[in-house]
Amino acid sequence: MRRALGLACLFAALWGHLSASSVRAGKAVCFITGYVGTGYRTATGVWPQVHHTVAVDPAFIPYGAHVRIAGLPWTLRAEDTGALGWGHLDVFMSSVGEAYALTSYRACHWW
Repeated sequence: MRRALGLACLFAALWGHLSASSVRAGKAVCFITGYVGTGYRTATGVWPQVHHTVAVDPAFIPYGAHVRIAGLPWTLRAEDTGALGWGHLDVFMSSVGEAYALTSYRACHWW
């Protein structure tokens, strides 16, 4: 897992990604995974919504940012966090199978 996150950082740097967490917009190649309901509110205090909520490292993508991930038809909102590293995004999905199918490296950008 650590190697995968290290590769995400390398891809981000090669793709011209930002270097400071204070930047509000950016783009990177990120490691995308999915998660399903936990019964808890997100880090920002709202209930997660399928195909809407994405968990991020707030030092990488700020809470409230809109996030587009290549190959997905939805614009997501950065509202949650977890044990995520730099370049790892976790999308709230409706089923475990859908969450597993999402796992890959993908280009993403946020604003």
